[in-house]
Formats: sequence, C-alpha cells, structure tokens
Amino acid sequence: MTTKPLVSVVIPSHNRPMHILTAVDSVLKQTYQNVEVIVVDDGSKEPVQLPFKDSRIRIIRNEIAGGVAAARNKGFAAAKGEYLCLLDDDDHYYPHKIERQLAWLQGHPETDMVVSQVEYVYQDGHRECYEHSIHWFNNFKEFNTIHTNSSLFHRRVLERVRFDERMNKYTDTQFYLAACLHCKVDYLPGVVAVWNVDLCPLRITRPRDYEKNYRNFKLLCENFRDVIESSAVLRYRYYRRVVLYAAASHNFADALLFSAKLLWSRDNKHADTFSTAAQKA
Repeated sequence: MTTKPLVSVVIPSHNRPMHILTAVDSVLKQTYQNVEVIVVDDGSKEPVQLPFKDSRIRIIRNEIAGGVAAARNKGFAAAKGEYLCLLDDDDHYYPHKIERQLAWLQGHPETDMVVSQVEYVYQDGHRECYEHSIHWFNNFKEFNTIHTNSSLFHRRVLERVRFDERMNKYTDTQFYLAACLHCKVDYLPGVVAVWNVDLCPLRITRPRDYEKNYRNFKLLCENFRDVIESSAVLRYRYYRRVVLYAAASHNFADALLFSAKLLWSRDNKHADTFSTAAQKA
C-alpha cells in the first residue's frame, strides 16, 4: 500500500471486563498498525480500565447506559480514521483482519464496505464459518448474514447509514441492511474474526424475549417499509415474523393488523415489483 490511512476500531462495552482485554489486544496486535481503538464504556457498573500503555486507545464513558446502537454511533462521532470497523467486546480479530480488508478497499476505490467471514466458536469447542450473502435483496430475504466483526468501511458510509438508536435488538441487521441498500458492499473471502457465540450470559440476543423481539422487529420493518411493501415475498417474510412476535407478547391489535398485511401479500404475489427489479440487477 502506498499510503497508511488511520483505521478507527469502535468497541462498545457494558459490564464485560473479563473479555474486553482480549478484544482490545487483538486490535493492538494487528499486522496493520496505524489504528486507533475507541472503547465506548456504556454505563458499566465499574468503569472500563485497560492495562495497555498505548496512546492509540481512547475510552469514552457514558455514565448512564444508552444501548449498543447509541454507543456505536458515539464511537463513530469520536473516530478520526478515514476507515472504520466494529468489534464486539467479547470477541476478537485475527491479526491480518484490517490489513487484508484495507488493501481490498484501497484497491477498489468504488467500494464503500468490505465484509469477510467470521468464525463462530461455541463453548463446547465446536467451530463453524458462514459465507456472507452481500446482494441487498438476498440480505433482505434472509434478514441479515453480515456479522459486526466482519466489516471494514470507508468514512463516507456514515453519511448514508447510522445505527437506529431506538432499537436495542436487531441493530446489526438494521445497519447492514441499510448499508447494502445505500452503499457498494464487496465480499472478500477468508476468516478475519471470531464470534464467541455463547461465551457471555449478558447477550442481548436471547431468543425468548418476545416483547423485545416484537418492539424491535417492528422498528426494523418501519426502517425499510418502502422496500418491504414493494414485494409480496418480503411482506410475507417480514410481516409474518411481526405477527408471531406480536401474538407471543400479547400485542394482539398489531398481530391482527399485520395478519391483514400478510393476507394481502398472499393474494397479490403476482405484483412483486421488488423481486422483479432484483432479478434484473
């Protein structure tokens, strides 16, 4: 590479002092060294303290927790880098992550974001990797296949996409679906990071919190209403999930409302303008 631009890594953290050291250390040990680490301490009971004597680290503390979406946006606002990436505080990067992805972006200046594979690691030692589906239509069909730890993107992405701070679940889905809609996203094969799937009991992705699921998935649908309602396929896929979550959380009025949307989508599958456009893309 002819230039070495600054890369900002944003790590939101909340009450995970036992894991964040590994996350930060994995950034400091990158083969690409022109980085800054922005840890956003989102109202942890004990303020984040790091043992590293490294001027590349900054800690920003929220005295009151505002949620992961707001913490990431706050990290973006503080970042000085031309390129940015995200890391969860209980996960880590492999050493080549930033170097490989930055080389791709510098070699493809028309690309806004690049994503690679993440290795899923379970407590029983099982490991697996998933391929990413980058085309935004496929992402909408499958909800989201891009993991937070897998991406590196140009600062200009933030002019088009931010995290929706109303949401405290499905925030990654919202951010990456929006990126795939409004930016050019490339897939670079190769494993660049680890996701410790069940390492920490404080995860926000617990599947049976139906009220949280309902509230946040409804907001997700609001974010992409025009796209979803342009396609019978997407209406069925997204609104069916809202119906299930609404009913499970006893929000029966919305369950009936979205059931009506489902019936309409079932009877109008021939008018699928969105999937027709996607096939031509």
